Amino acid sequence: MDSFQGVAAETFPDPAVTGQVVCARTPQLLDYFLACPAARMEAWLLEHAERPAGYIVLSRVGGECRIADLWLRSAEAHLWASAYNAAATAALRDHATTEVTAAASVSLPMEALRQAGYRKISIEPIFVRDPGGLLRGRNDLALSLAENDAFYWSLTR
Repeated sequence: MDSFQGVAAETFPDPAVTGQVVCARTPQLLDYFLACPAARMEAWLLEHAERPAGYIVLSRVGGECRIADLWLRSAEAHLWASAYNAAATAALRDHATTEVTAAASVSLPMEALRQAGYRKISIEPIFVRDPGGLLRGRNDLALSLAENDAFYWSLTR
């Protein structure tokens, strides 16, 4: 798909679904990600029982395909694992893909990635500045590669 305009509202992250702090996503923000000139971007909608259930945003940099962002309207790890498997299937449609990567910061997607057969290759610290106290001390902030440059940056060697 080329745009998130007109996509059903229940497709986007809702903290009530997973009980975690999720970053806001709007059609405009996801379209902004899709317009990134530094990576080949693509998006997929997810359905469950013929209803909108979430989305996948992939970024391709060289032979690596990154799951830049993924949301599923479920708190069940096995369904999230299926979504990560769908992302890998979409990623591997391009035969130049040699690696599929993802990032997760909270237990639900981490467990789903494990169930889907992904392996942990690194752990990075996350620093959050919350001067207004909006998080109220919570540390269950669900982050993906879309929260920083990691979905498009490239190292030159």
